[in-house]
Parts: sequence; structure tokens; C-alpha cells
Amino acid sequence: MVGFLVILMKTIVKIIKNFSLIIQFCCVFVILIAFPLQSSAEETSTKPADAVIQQQHPSERLWDKAMIALGKEDTKNAAAYFYRIYDKYHTAANAADALWEAVQIYKSLANASPVGDWQKVRDLFKRFITDYPDSPKYTEAYFEVGVSHFRMGYYREALVYLNLFLDRFPDSDFVPKAKGWRGKTLIQLNLPDEAEEIYRELVKSNDQNVRIMGLVGIGDTQIAKREYPGALTSFLNVNTKYPAYYKDNPEFLIQLGSAFFKNNREEEGRKNLFFFVNLAEKSYRRTEVIFELAESYFREGQDAAAQKLYEKAVLEGEKGERATMLSSLRQAQYLDDPQIKLSRWQRKGDLTDPKGDKEYQEVLTSYPSDPVAQDARYGLFMRYVARQEFDRAYEVGRSFLKHDNPKGDKKSSVLSGEILLYLIQEFLKQENYKKVYELYLSEYRHVSSYENGRLLFLVGQALESLLLYDQASVVYYRALALPLSDADKINLYSRRAEVYIAKKDWTAANRLLEYLRKIYKDKKEVGEIYYQSGRLEEALGQEKKALEYYTQAVEILTFIEKKDIYTQARLNMLFELKRYKEAADALENFRKDELLASDVLQGWYGRLGDALREENNFSESARAYLAGLTDDMPQEGNQAQGIHLHLGDVYFRMGEKEKGIQQMEKAQEGPNALWQKLAMERMKQSSIDIAVSKVGSILDKQ
Repeated sequence: MVGFLVILMKTIVKIIKNFSLIIQFCCVFVILIAFPLQSSAEETSTKPADAVIQQQHPSERLWDKAMIALGKEDTKNAAAYFYRIYDKYHTAANAADALWEAVQIYKSLANASPVGDWQKVRDLFKRFITDYPDSPKYTEAYFEVGVSHFRMGYYREALVYLNLFLDRFPDSDFVPKAKGWRGKTLIQLNLPDEAEEIYRELVKSNDQNVRIMGLVGIGDTQIAKREYPGALTSFLNVNTKYPAYYKDNPEFLIQLGSAFFKNNREEEGRKNLFFFVNLAEKSYRRTEVIFELAESYFREGQDAAAQKLYEKAVLEGEKGERATMLSSLRQAQYLDDPQIKLSRWQRKGDLTDPKGDKEYQEVLTSYPSDPVAQDARYGLFMRYVARQEFDRAYEVGRSFLKHDNPKGDKKSSVLSGEILLYLIQEFLKQENYKKVYELYLSEYRHVSSYENGRLLFLVGQALESLLLYDQASVVYYRALALPLSDADKINLYSRRAEVYIAKKDWTAANRLLEYLRKIYKDKKEVGEIYYQSGRLEEALGQEKKALEYYTQAVEILTFIEKKDIYTQARLNMLFELKRYKEAADALENFRKDELLASDVLQGWYGRLGDALREENNFSESARAYLAGLTDDMPQEGNQAQGIHLHLGDVYFRMGEKEKGIQQMEKAQEGPNALWQKLAMERMKQSSIDIAVSKVGSILDKQ
């Protein structure tokens, strides 16, 4: 019995142990069974939510996508989703809000770039005011259309919208801003006085922000009116009264720095612009400010510092951005400037290579009204001059003159004068005197402001060539009051004398030449005065006095380039006085000193031979002709042929028939057909004469 009980107890213990395992198994089993049931239940419970999503309007799904894109800072896609809502579901409940969100994103993108797409912003705001006139944002959108026009540079359109806004919504919260933008627009339209009235009204506001807007605006109007000291005072007052203003509006530092520049306080101006660059690292105006800093160094002639900043502007700026394009221009200018010594690693620009025109032309295409565009015009002008492309140089040169203000800075006036000098010199070379006169009349404002007498001196030459002697005389007189080189001054005096002689104003000519002979006594310049004195005496019929002056002019030779003029004037007078022996000696001296070209000398020897032949001085005539046929003289041509013909005649007259025939044979080889015929007839006549002479001799012997 006891044994049975023991066995029973052991069995019960085993059962209990196994039961716990069974319990555990059952629990696991229940969990495994329950889990899929629970998942199934959850799936069943989510089916209604899926149904809700499926029932969502497409515009709402697009809105969700836009918000997700915004969360990822993918603003462009977000704007695209918002715009799609408006475009595809125009009447949806969220369409107006979607369009508003889209245009706000596009506006922020435009604000962040110097080449922002403000046309797109304007068009979207216009759609908003057209399609949603009942929206509470309607007035703000109307205001933004005006601002967008301003940003695009359409100032008249901006003014129209801003005026309409102020008329239609006088109680809007945007009225102060609209007035501020209206003032900016009036400044751009060159109406600074009207703008100043607006800003002075804003200064009276109780709102501090509005007052500051007015004070800054007054400074802007003073800049526009070139009242630079007053503008700087205005900006400094803002800085004093509201020292924290620049922190909320860093661009004020640009205005302050620019005002310093306008007052020739470059270092203080740069200080403010550098402050802006460090303070507003992500500003879209950063490249613009870097360029202005470079310009400051450029103005002071600190080329190395300027070029580093231009390079930085090009690297950081966007393509097509004003600052980037103008910086590239400055880099090209620097390399093209022949007076600047470059570093070893830098390469000079080749002005004759048309590829180098690119930087200049891009500025003129994109920013023709920018002040720096004048530098582009001048640089391009110099490149055309280097390539001798006169028509292009003329076109861009006239464009420079058109855009230049003669009352502006002195450097610009000098460049205008240099352009006019080049154009007039080229027209004088072409003997297009009428064009010079037209240029003088049309660009007189530049001519009169150029502080160098050479320009008027050249104009006078053109007027003289057009026989406008009275005008030429006046222009020459004005030129004398301006700086001139010594060569130009004596040339100008000489031409004044020529004008008086041409006008037959003997008294004025004589008075001028007497004065000049005194002030230039014992100076090389007096040779030119002697030449003009000789011309006056010749015109008065005083040949001997004229010869004396011409002889002195040849001895002094003021202008070596006029040696043939001086020498031939003397020779003409010697021939006029029939002083042929002196003429022969003079020709020999001119030959030795190489004062006349060989063909000119040959002509004079021929003329001397003719004169002596007419006086029956055959031996001296032959000597003159032979001097014109030496080895250093031209052996062919009309002059040589004529001398051979006339020398043959002389020999015939001297009874030297054979020498005469030799010269006639050479005359027959020349280009002049008439002289060939004459030479042949003379030879025939000579042969007849010889035959007759022989017959006569025979008859005499019989």
C-alpha cells in the first residue's frame, strides 16, 4: 500500500511538471494564433482610413506633396506643386492659397538672386488679382505687382501701379511701403524733388520704421541730385539715431559706403562695404559689393588689390550678373592696357585678336547705359584702331561721344578728345574735309571742352582746305589759347599766315610774320617763318625779297619733312629771276645733301636745260640735261624720254649729229608716243640734212 502511494505521488509530480509545460505551450500557441488575428483586425480597422485617402481631392494630395517638399527644403518643387494646384484645379478650395504660396516662393527665389525672374513673379501676382479679387490678400498682391515692375526696371509701369494702389487703397497697411517704393521709382525716373517730398512726409510718421524709411530715402534723393555731402550727412544721421538699424537692414551699409565713395572718402567707404560682406555672407548683393570694393581700389590705382577682388567677383557671381560681367571687363582692360606691367604669369591681351572683343561687347549688349559701359566702348574703340577697322572705330567712337557728358569727370573729357583726334586725323588722311567739318559741328560740345589745341588745329586745316578761310582763322586763333606742342604751335602760326595770304589780307599777314620773326629769332622755328615770309613777298611781286627768305628757309630747315617744299620754293624763284647759274649750283647742293628725290631732281634738271636751250646757251643746256641722266637718276619714263629728245635737239644745233641721233634713238624707246614720233622725224630730217650736205660737198669739189 505504501509502495503504491509512493508511485502515485511521483506520477502526480510528473504530471504537474508536464502541465506547466503544457500551460506554456498553450500560451505560446494562443499568442501565435492571436497575432495574425490582431494584424488582420488592424488591417480591417485601417481600411476606412485608406478609403478617406482615396476620397481626398487631387488638389489636397498635391498640397501634401508641396508641404513634404518644403520640409526637405526643395523650394522649387514645392512651388511647382503649389502652382499645379492653381493651374489644374482653378476652382478648388485651396487654389487661391496655393497660388499665393507659389508666388511667395518665386519671389523669395528672385530676391535671392541678382538675375531673379521678376517677370514670373509679376505675372503670378497679376493672375492672383485677376482671379481672386475677393481674397484678403488682394491689396497686397496689387502692391506687389508695382514692386515687381520696379524690380524688372519698368519704372513707368511701376509708378502707374503704385499710384493706382495709393488711390484705391488709402487705408491699407501697405500704404507706407507703397509710398517708399513710389519714391524709389521717382528717383529712377529722374524726379528726385518729387521723391523727396514723399520721404519728408514719411519722416513725420509715428512709426519708427517708416521714419527711418523716410530718412534713408532723403539721402537717396540727395545722391540722385549729386548733393553728395548732404547725402552722407543724412546717412550718418540715420546711423547715429538708429545704431542698430544696419543689423536688421545690412544693405544700409552699401548706401553708406557708396555715399563715402561719392565724397572721395574711399577708405571709409570700403570699411562699410567690407563690413557688409562679412555680415551678410548669403546676400545676393555680395558679388555686387565685392565689385564696388574692387572699383574703389581701381579708382585709387591699386591695381593688384582691385584685380584680386574682380577675380573673386567672377568666381562667386552668377553668369549674366552685372557685377560678374563688369568684373570680367575690368580684367580684360587690365590685360589690354599697354602701360601696365604684368606679372610673369600674366599674358598681355592681343588688341588685334577679335576674340578679345567678347568681354567688351557683352557689357555693351547687356548694360549699355551703365557708367562702366563707357570703358567698354573706349576699350573696343582701341581694339578697332589697333586692327585699323576705321568704320567700326568710327561707330563705337561716336557712341562713346554720345554717352559722354563733357561737364563730367576730366578723364572722360580727355578720352572724348582723343577719339575725336583720331577720327579727324583719319578723315584728313582721306581728304574728307567735309566730314571733319560735320564732326566739328555735331560734336562741338566735346571739341570745346577738350583742353588741347591740337584738335582745333586739325579742324582748322580741314576748314582751310574747304576754302572757309574766315572760319579757319577763328579756329586757329582759339587753338593758340590752348596747350600745344612746339611743332604744332609753329605749324599753326604758319597756317594762320597762309590763311591771311589766301585771303589777300596782306596787312594782317605782314603784321603776323613780323611778330613771329621777332619771337622766333635765332630759333630753328624761324625757318618756317622765313618760308611764309617768302610766300608773302612773292604774292606781292617782290621776287628778290622772296628769294632771300626762301634761301634762309632752306638753310635752317625747320621741318625736315618739308625740305622739298622749301627747296622747290627757292628754285622757282631762281628760275623766275632767271638766275640759272645759281639754280644749277643749288641743284648740285640739293643732290649732295639729298634734299630732293631723284625723280624731282631730274625734273628740275630738265627744266633748267629747257630754259638754257631757249636762251641758245647750248653747252650749259647740254650740261644740265646730262646731269638729269646720270646713273643715280631714273633711266625710263616720260621725264627721261623728254630729256633725251631735247638733248638730241641741242646736239643737232651744236653740230654734233651722231650724239644727237643717239639721243633720238633713246627717245624713241620712251613711253610717250608723241615724243617717239618727234624723235623719228628729227632723225629723218637729220639724215636728209646729212645727205644734202654730202651732195653739196661733192658739187663743190666738181
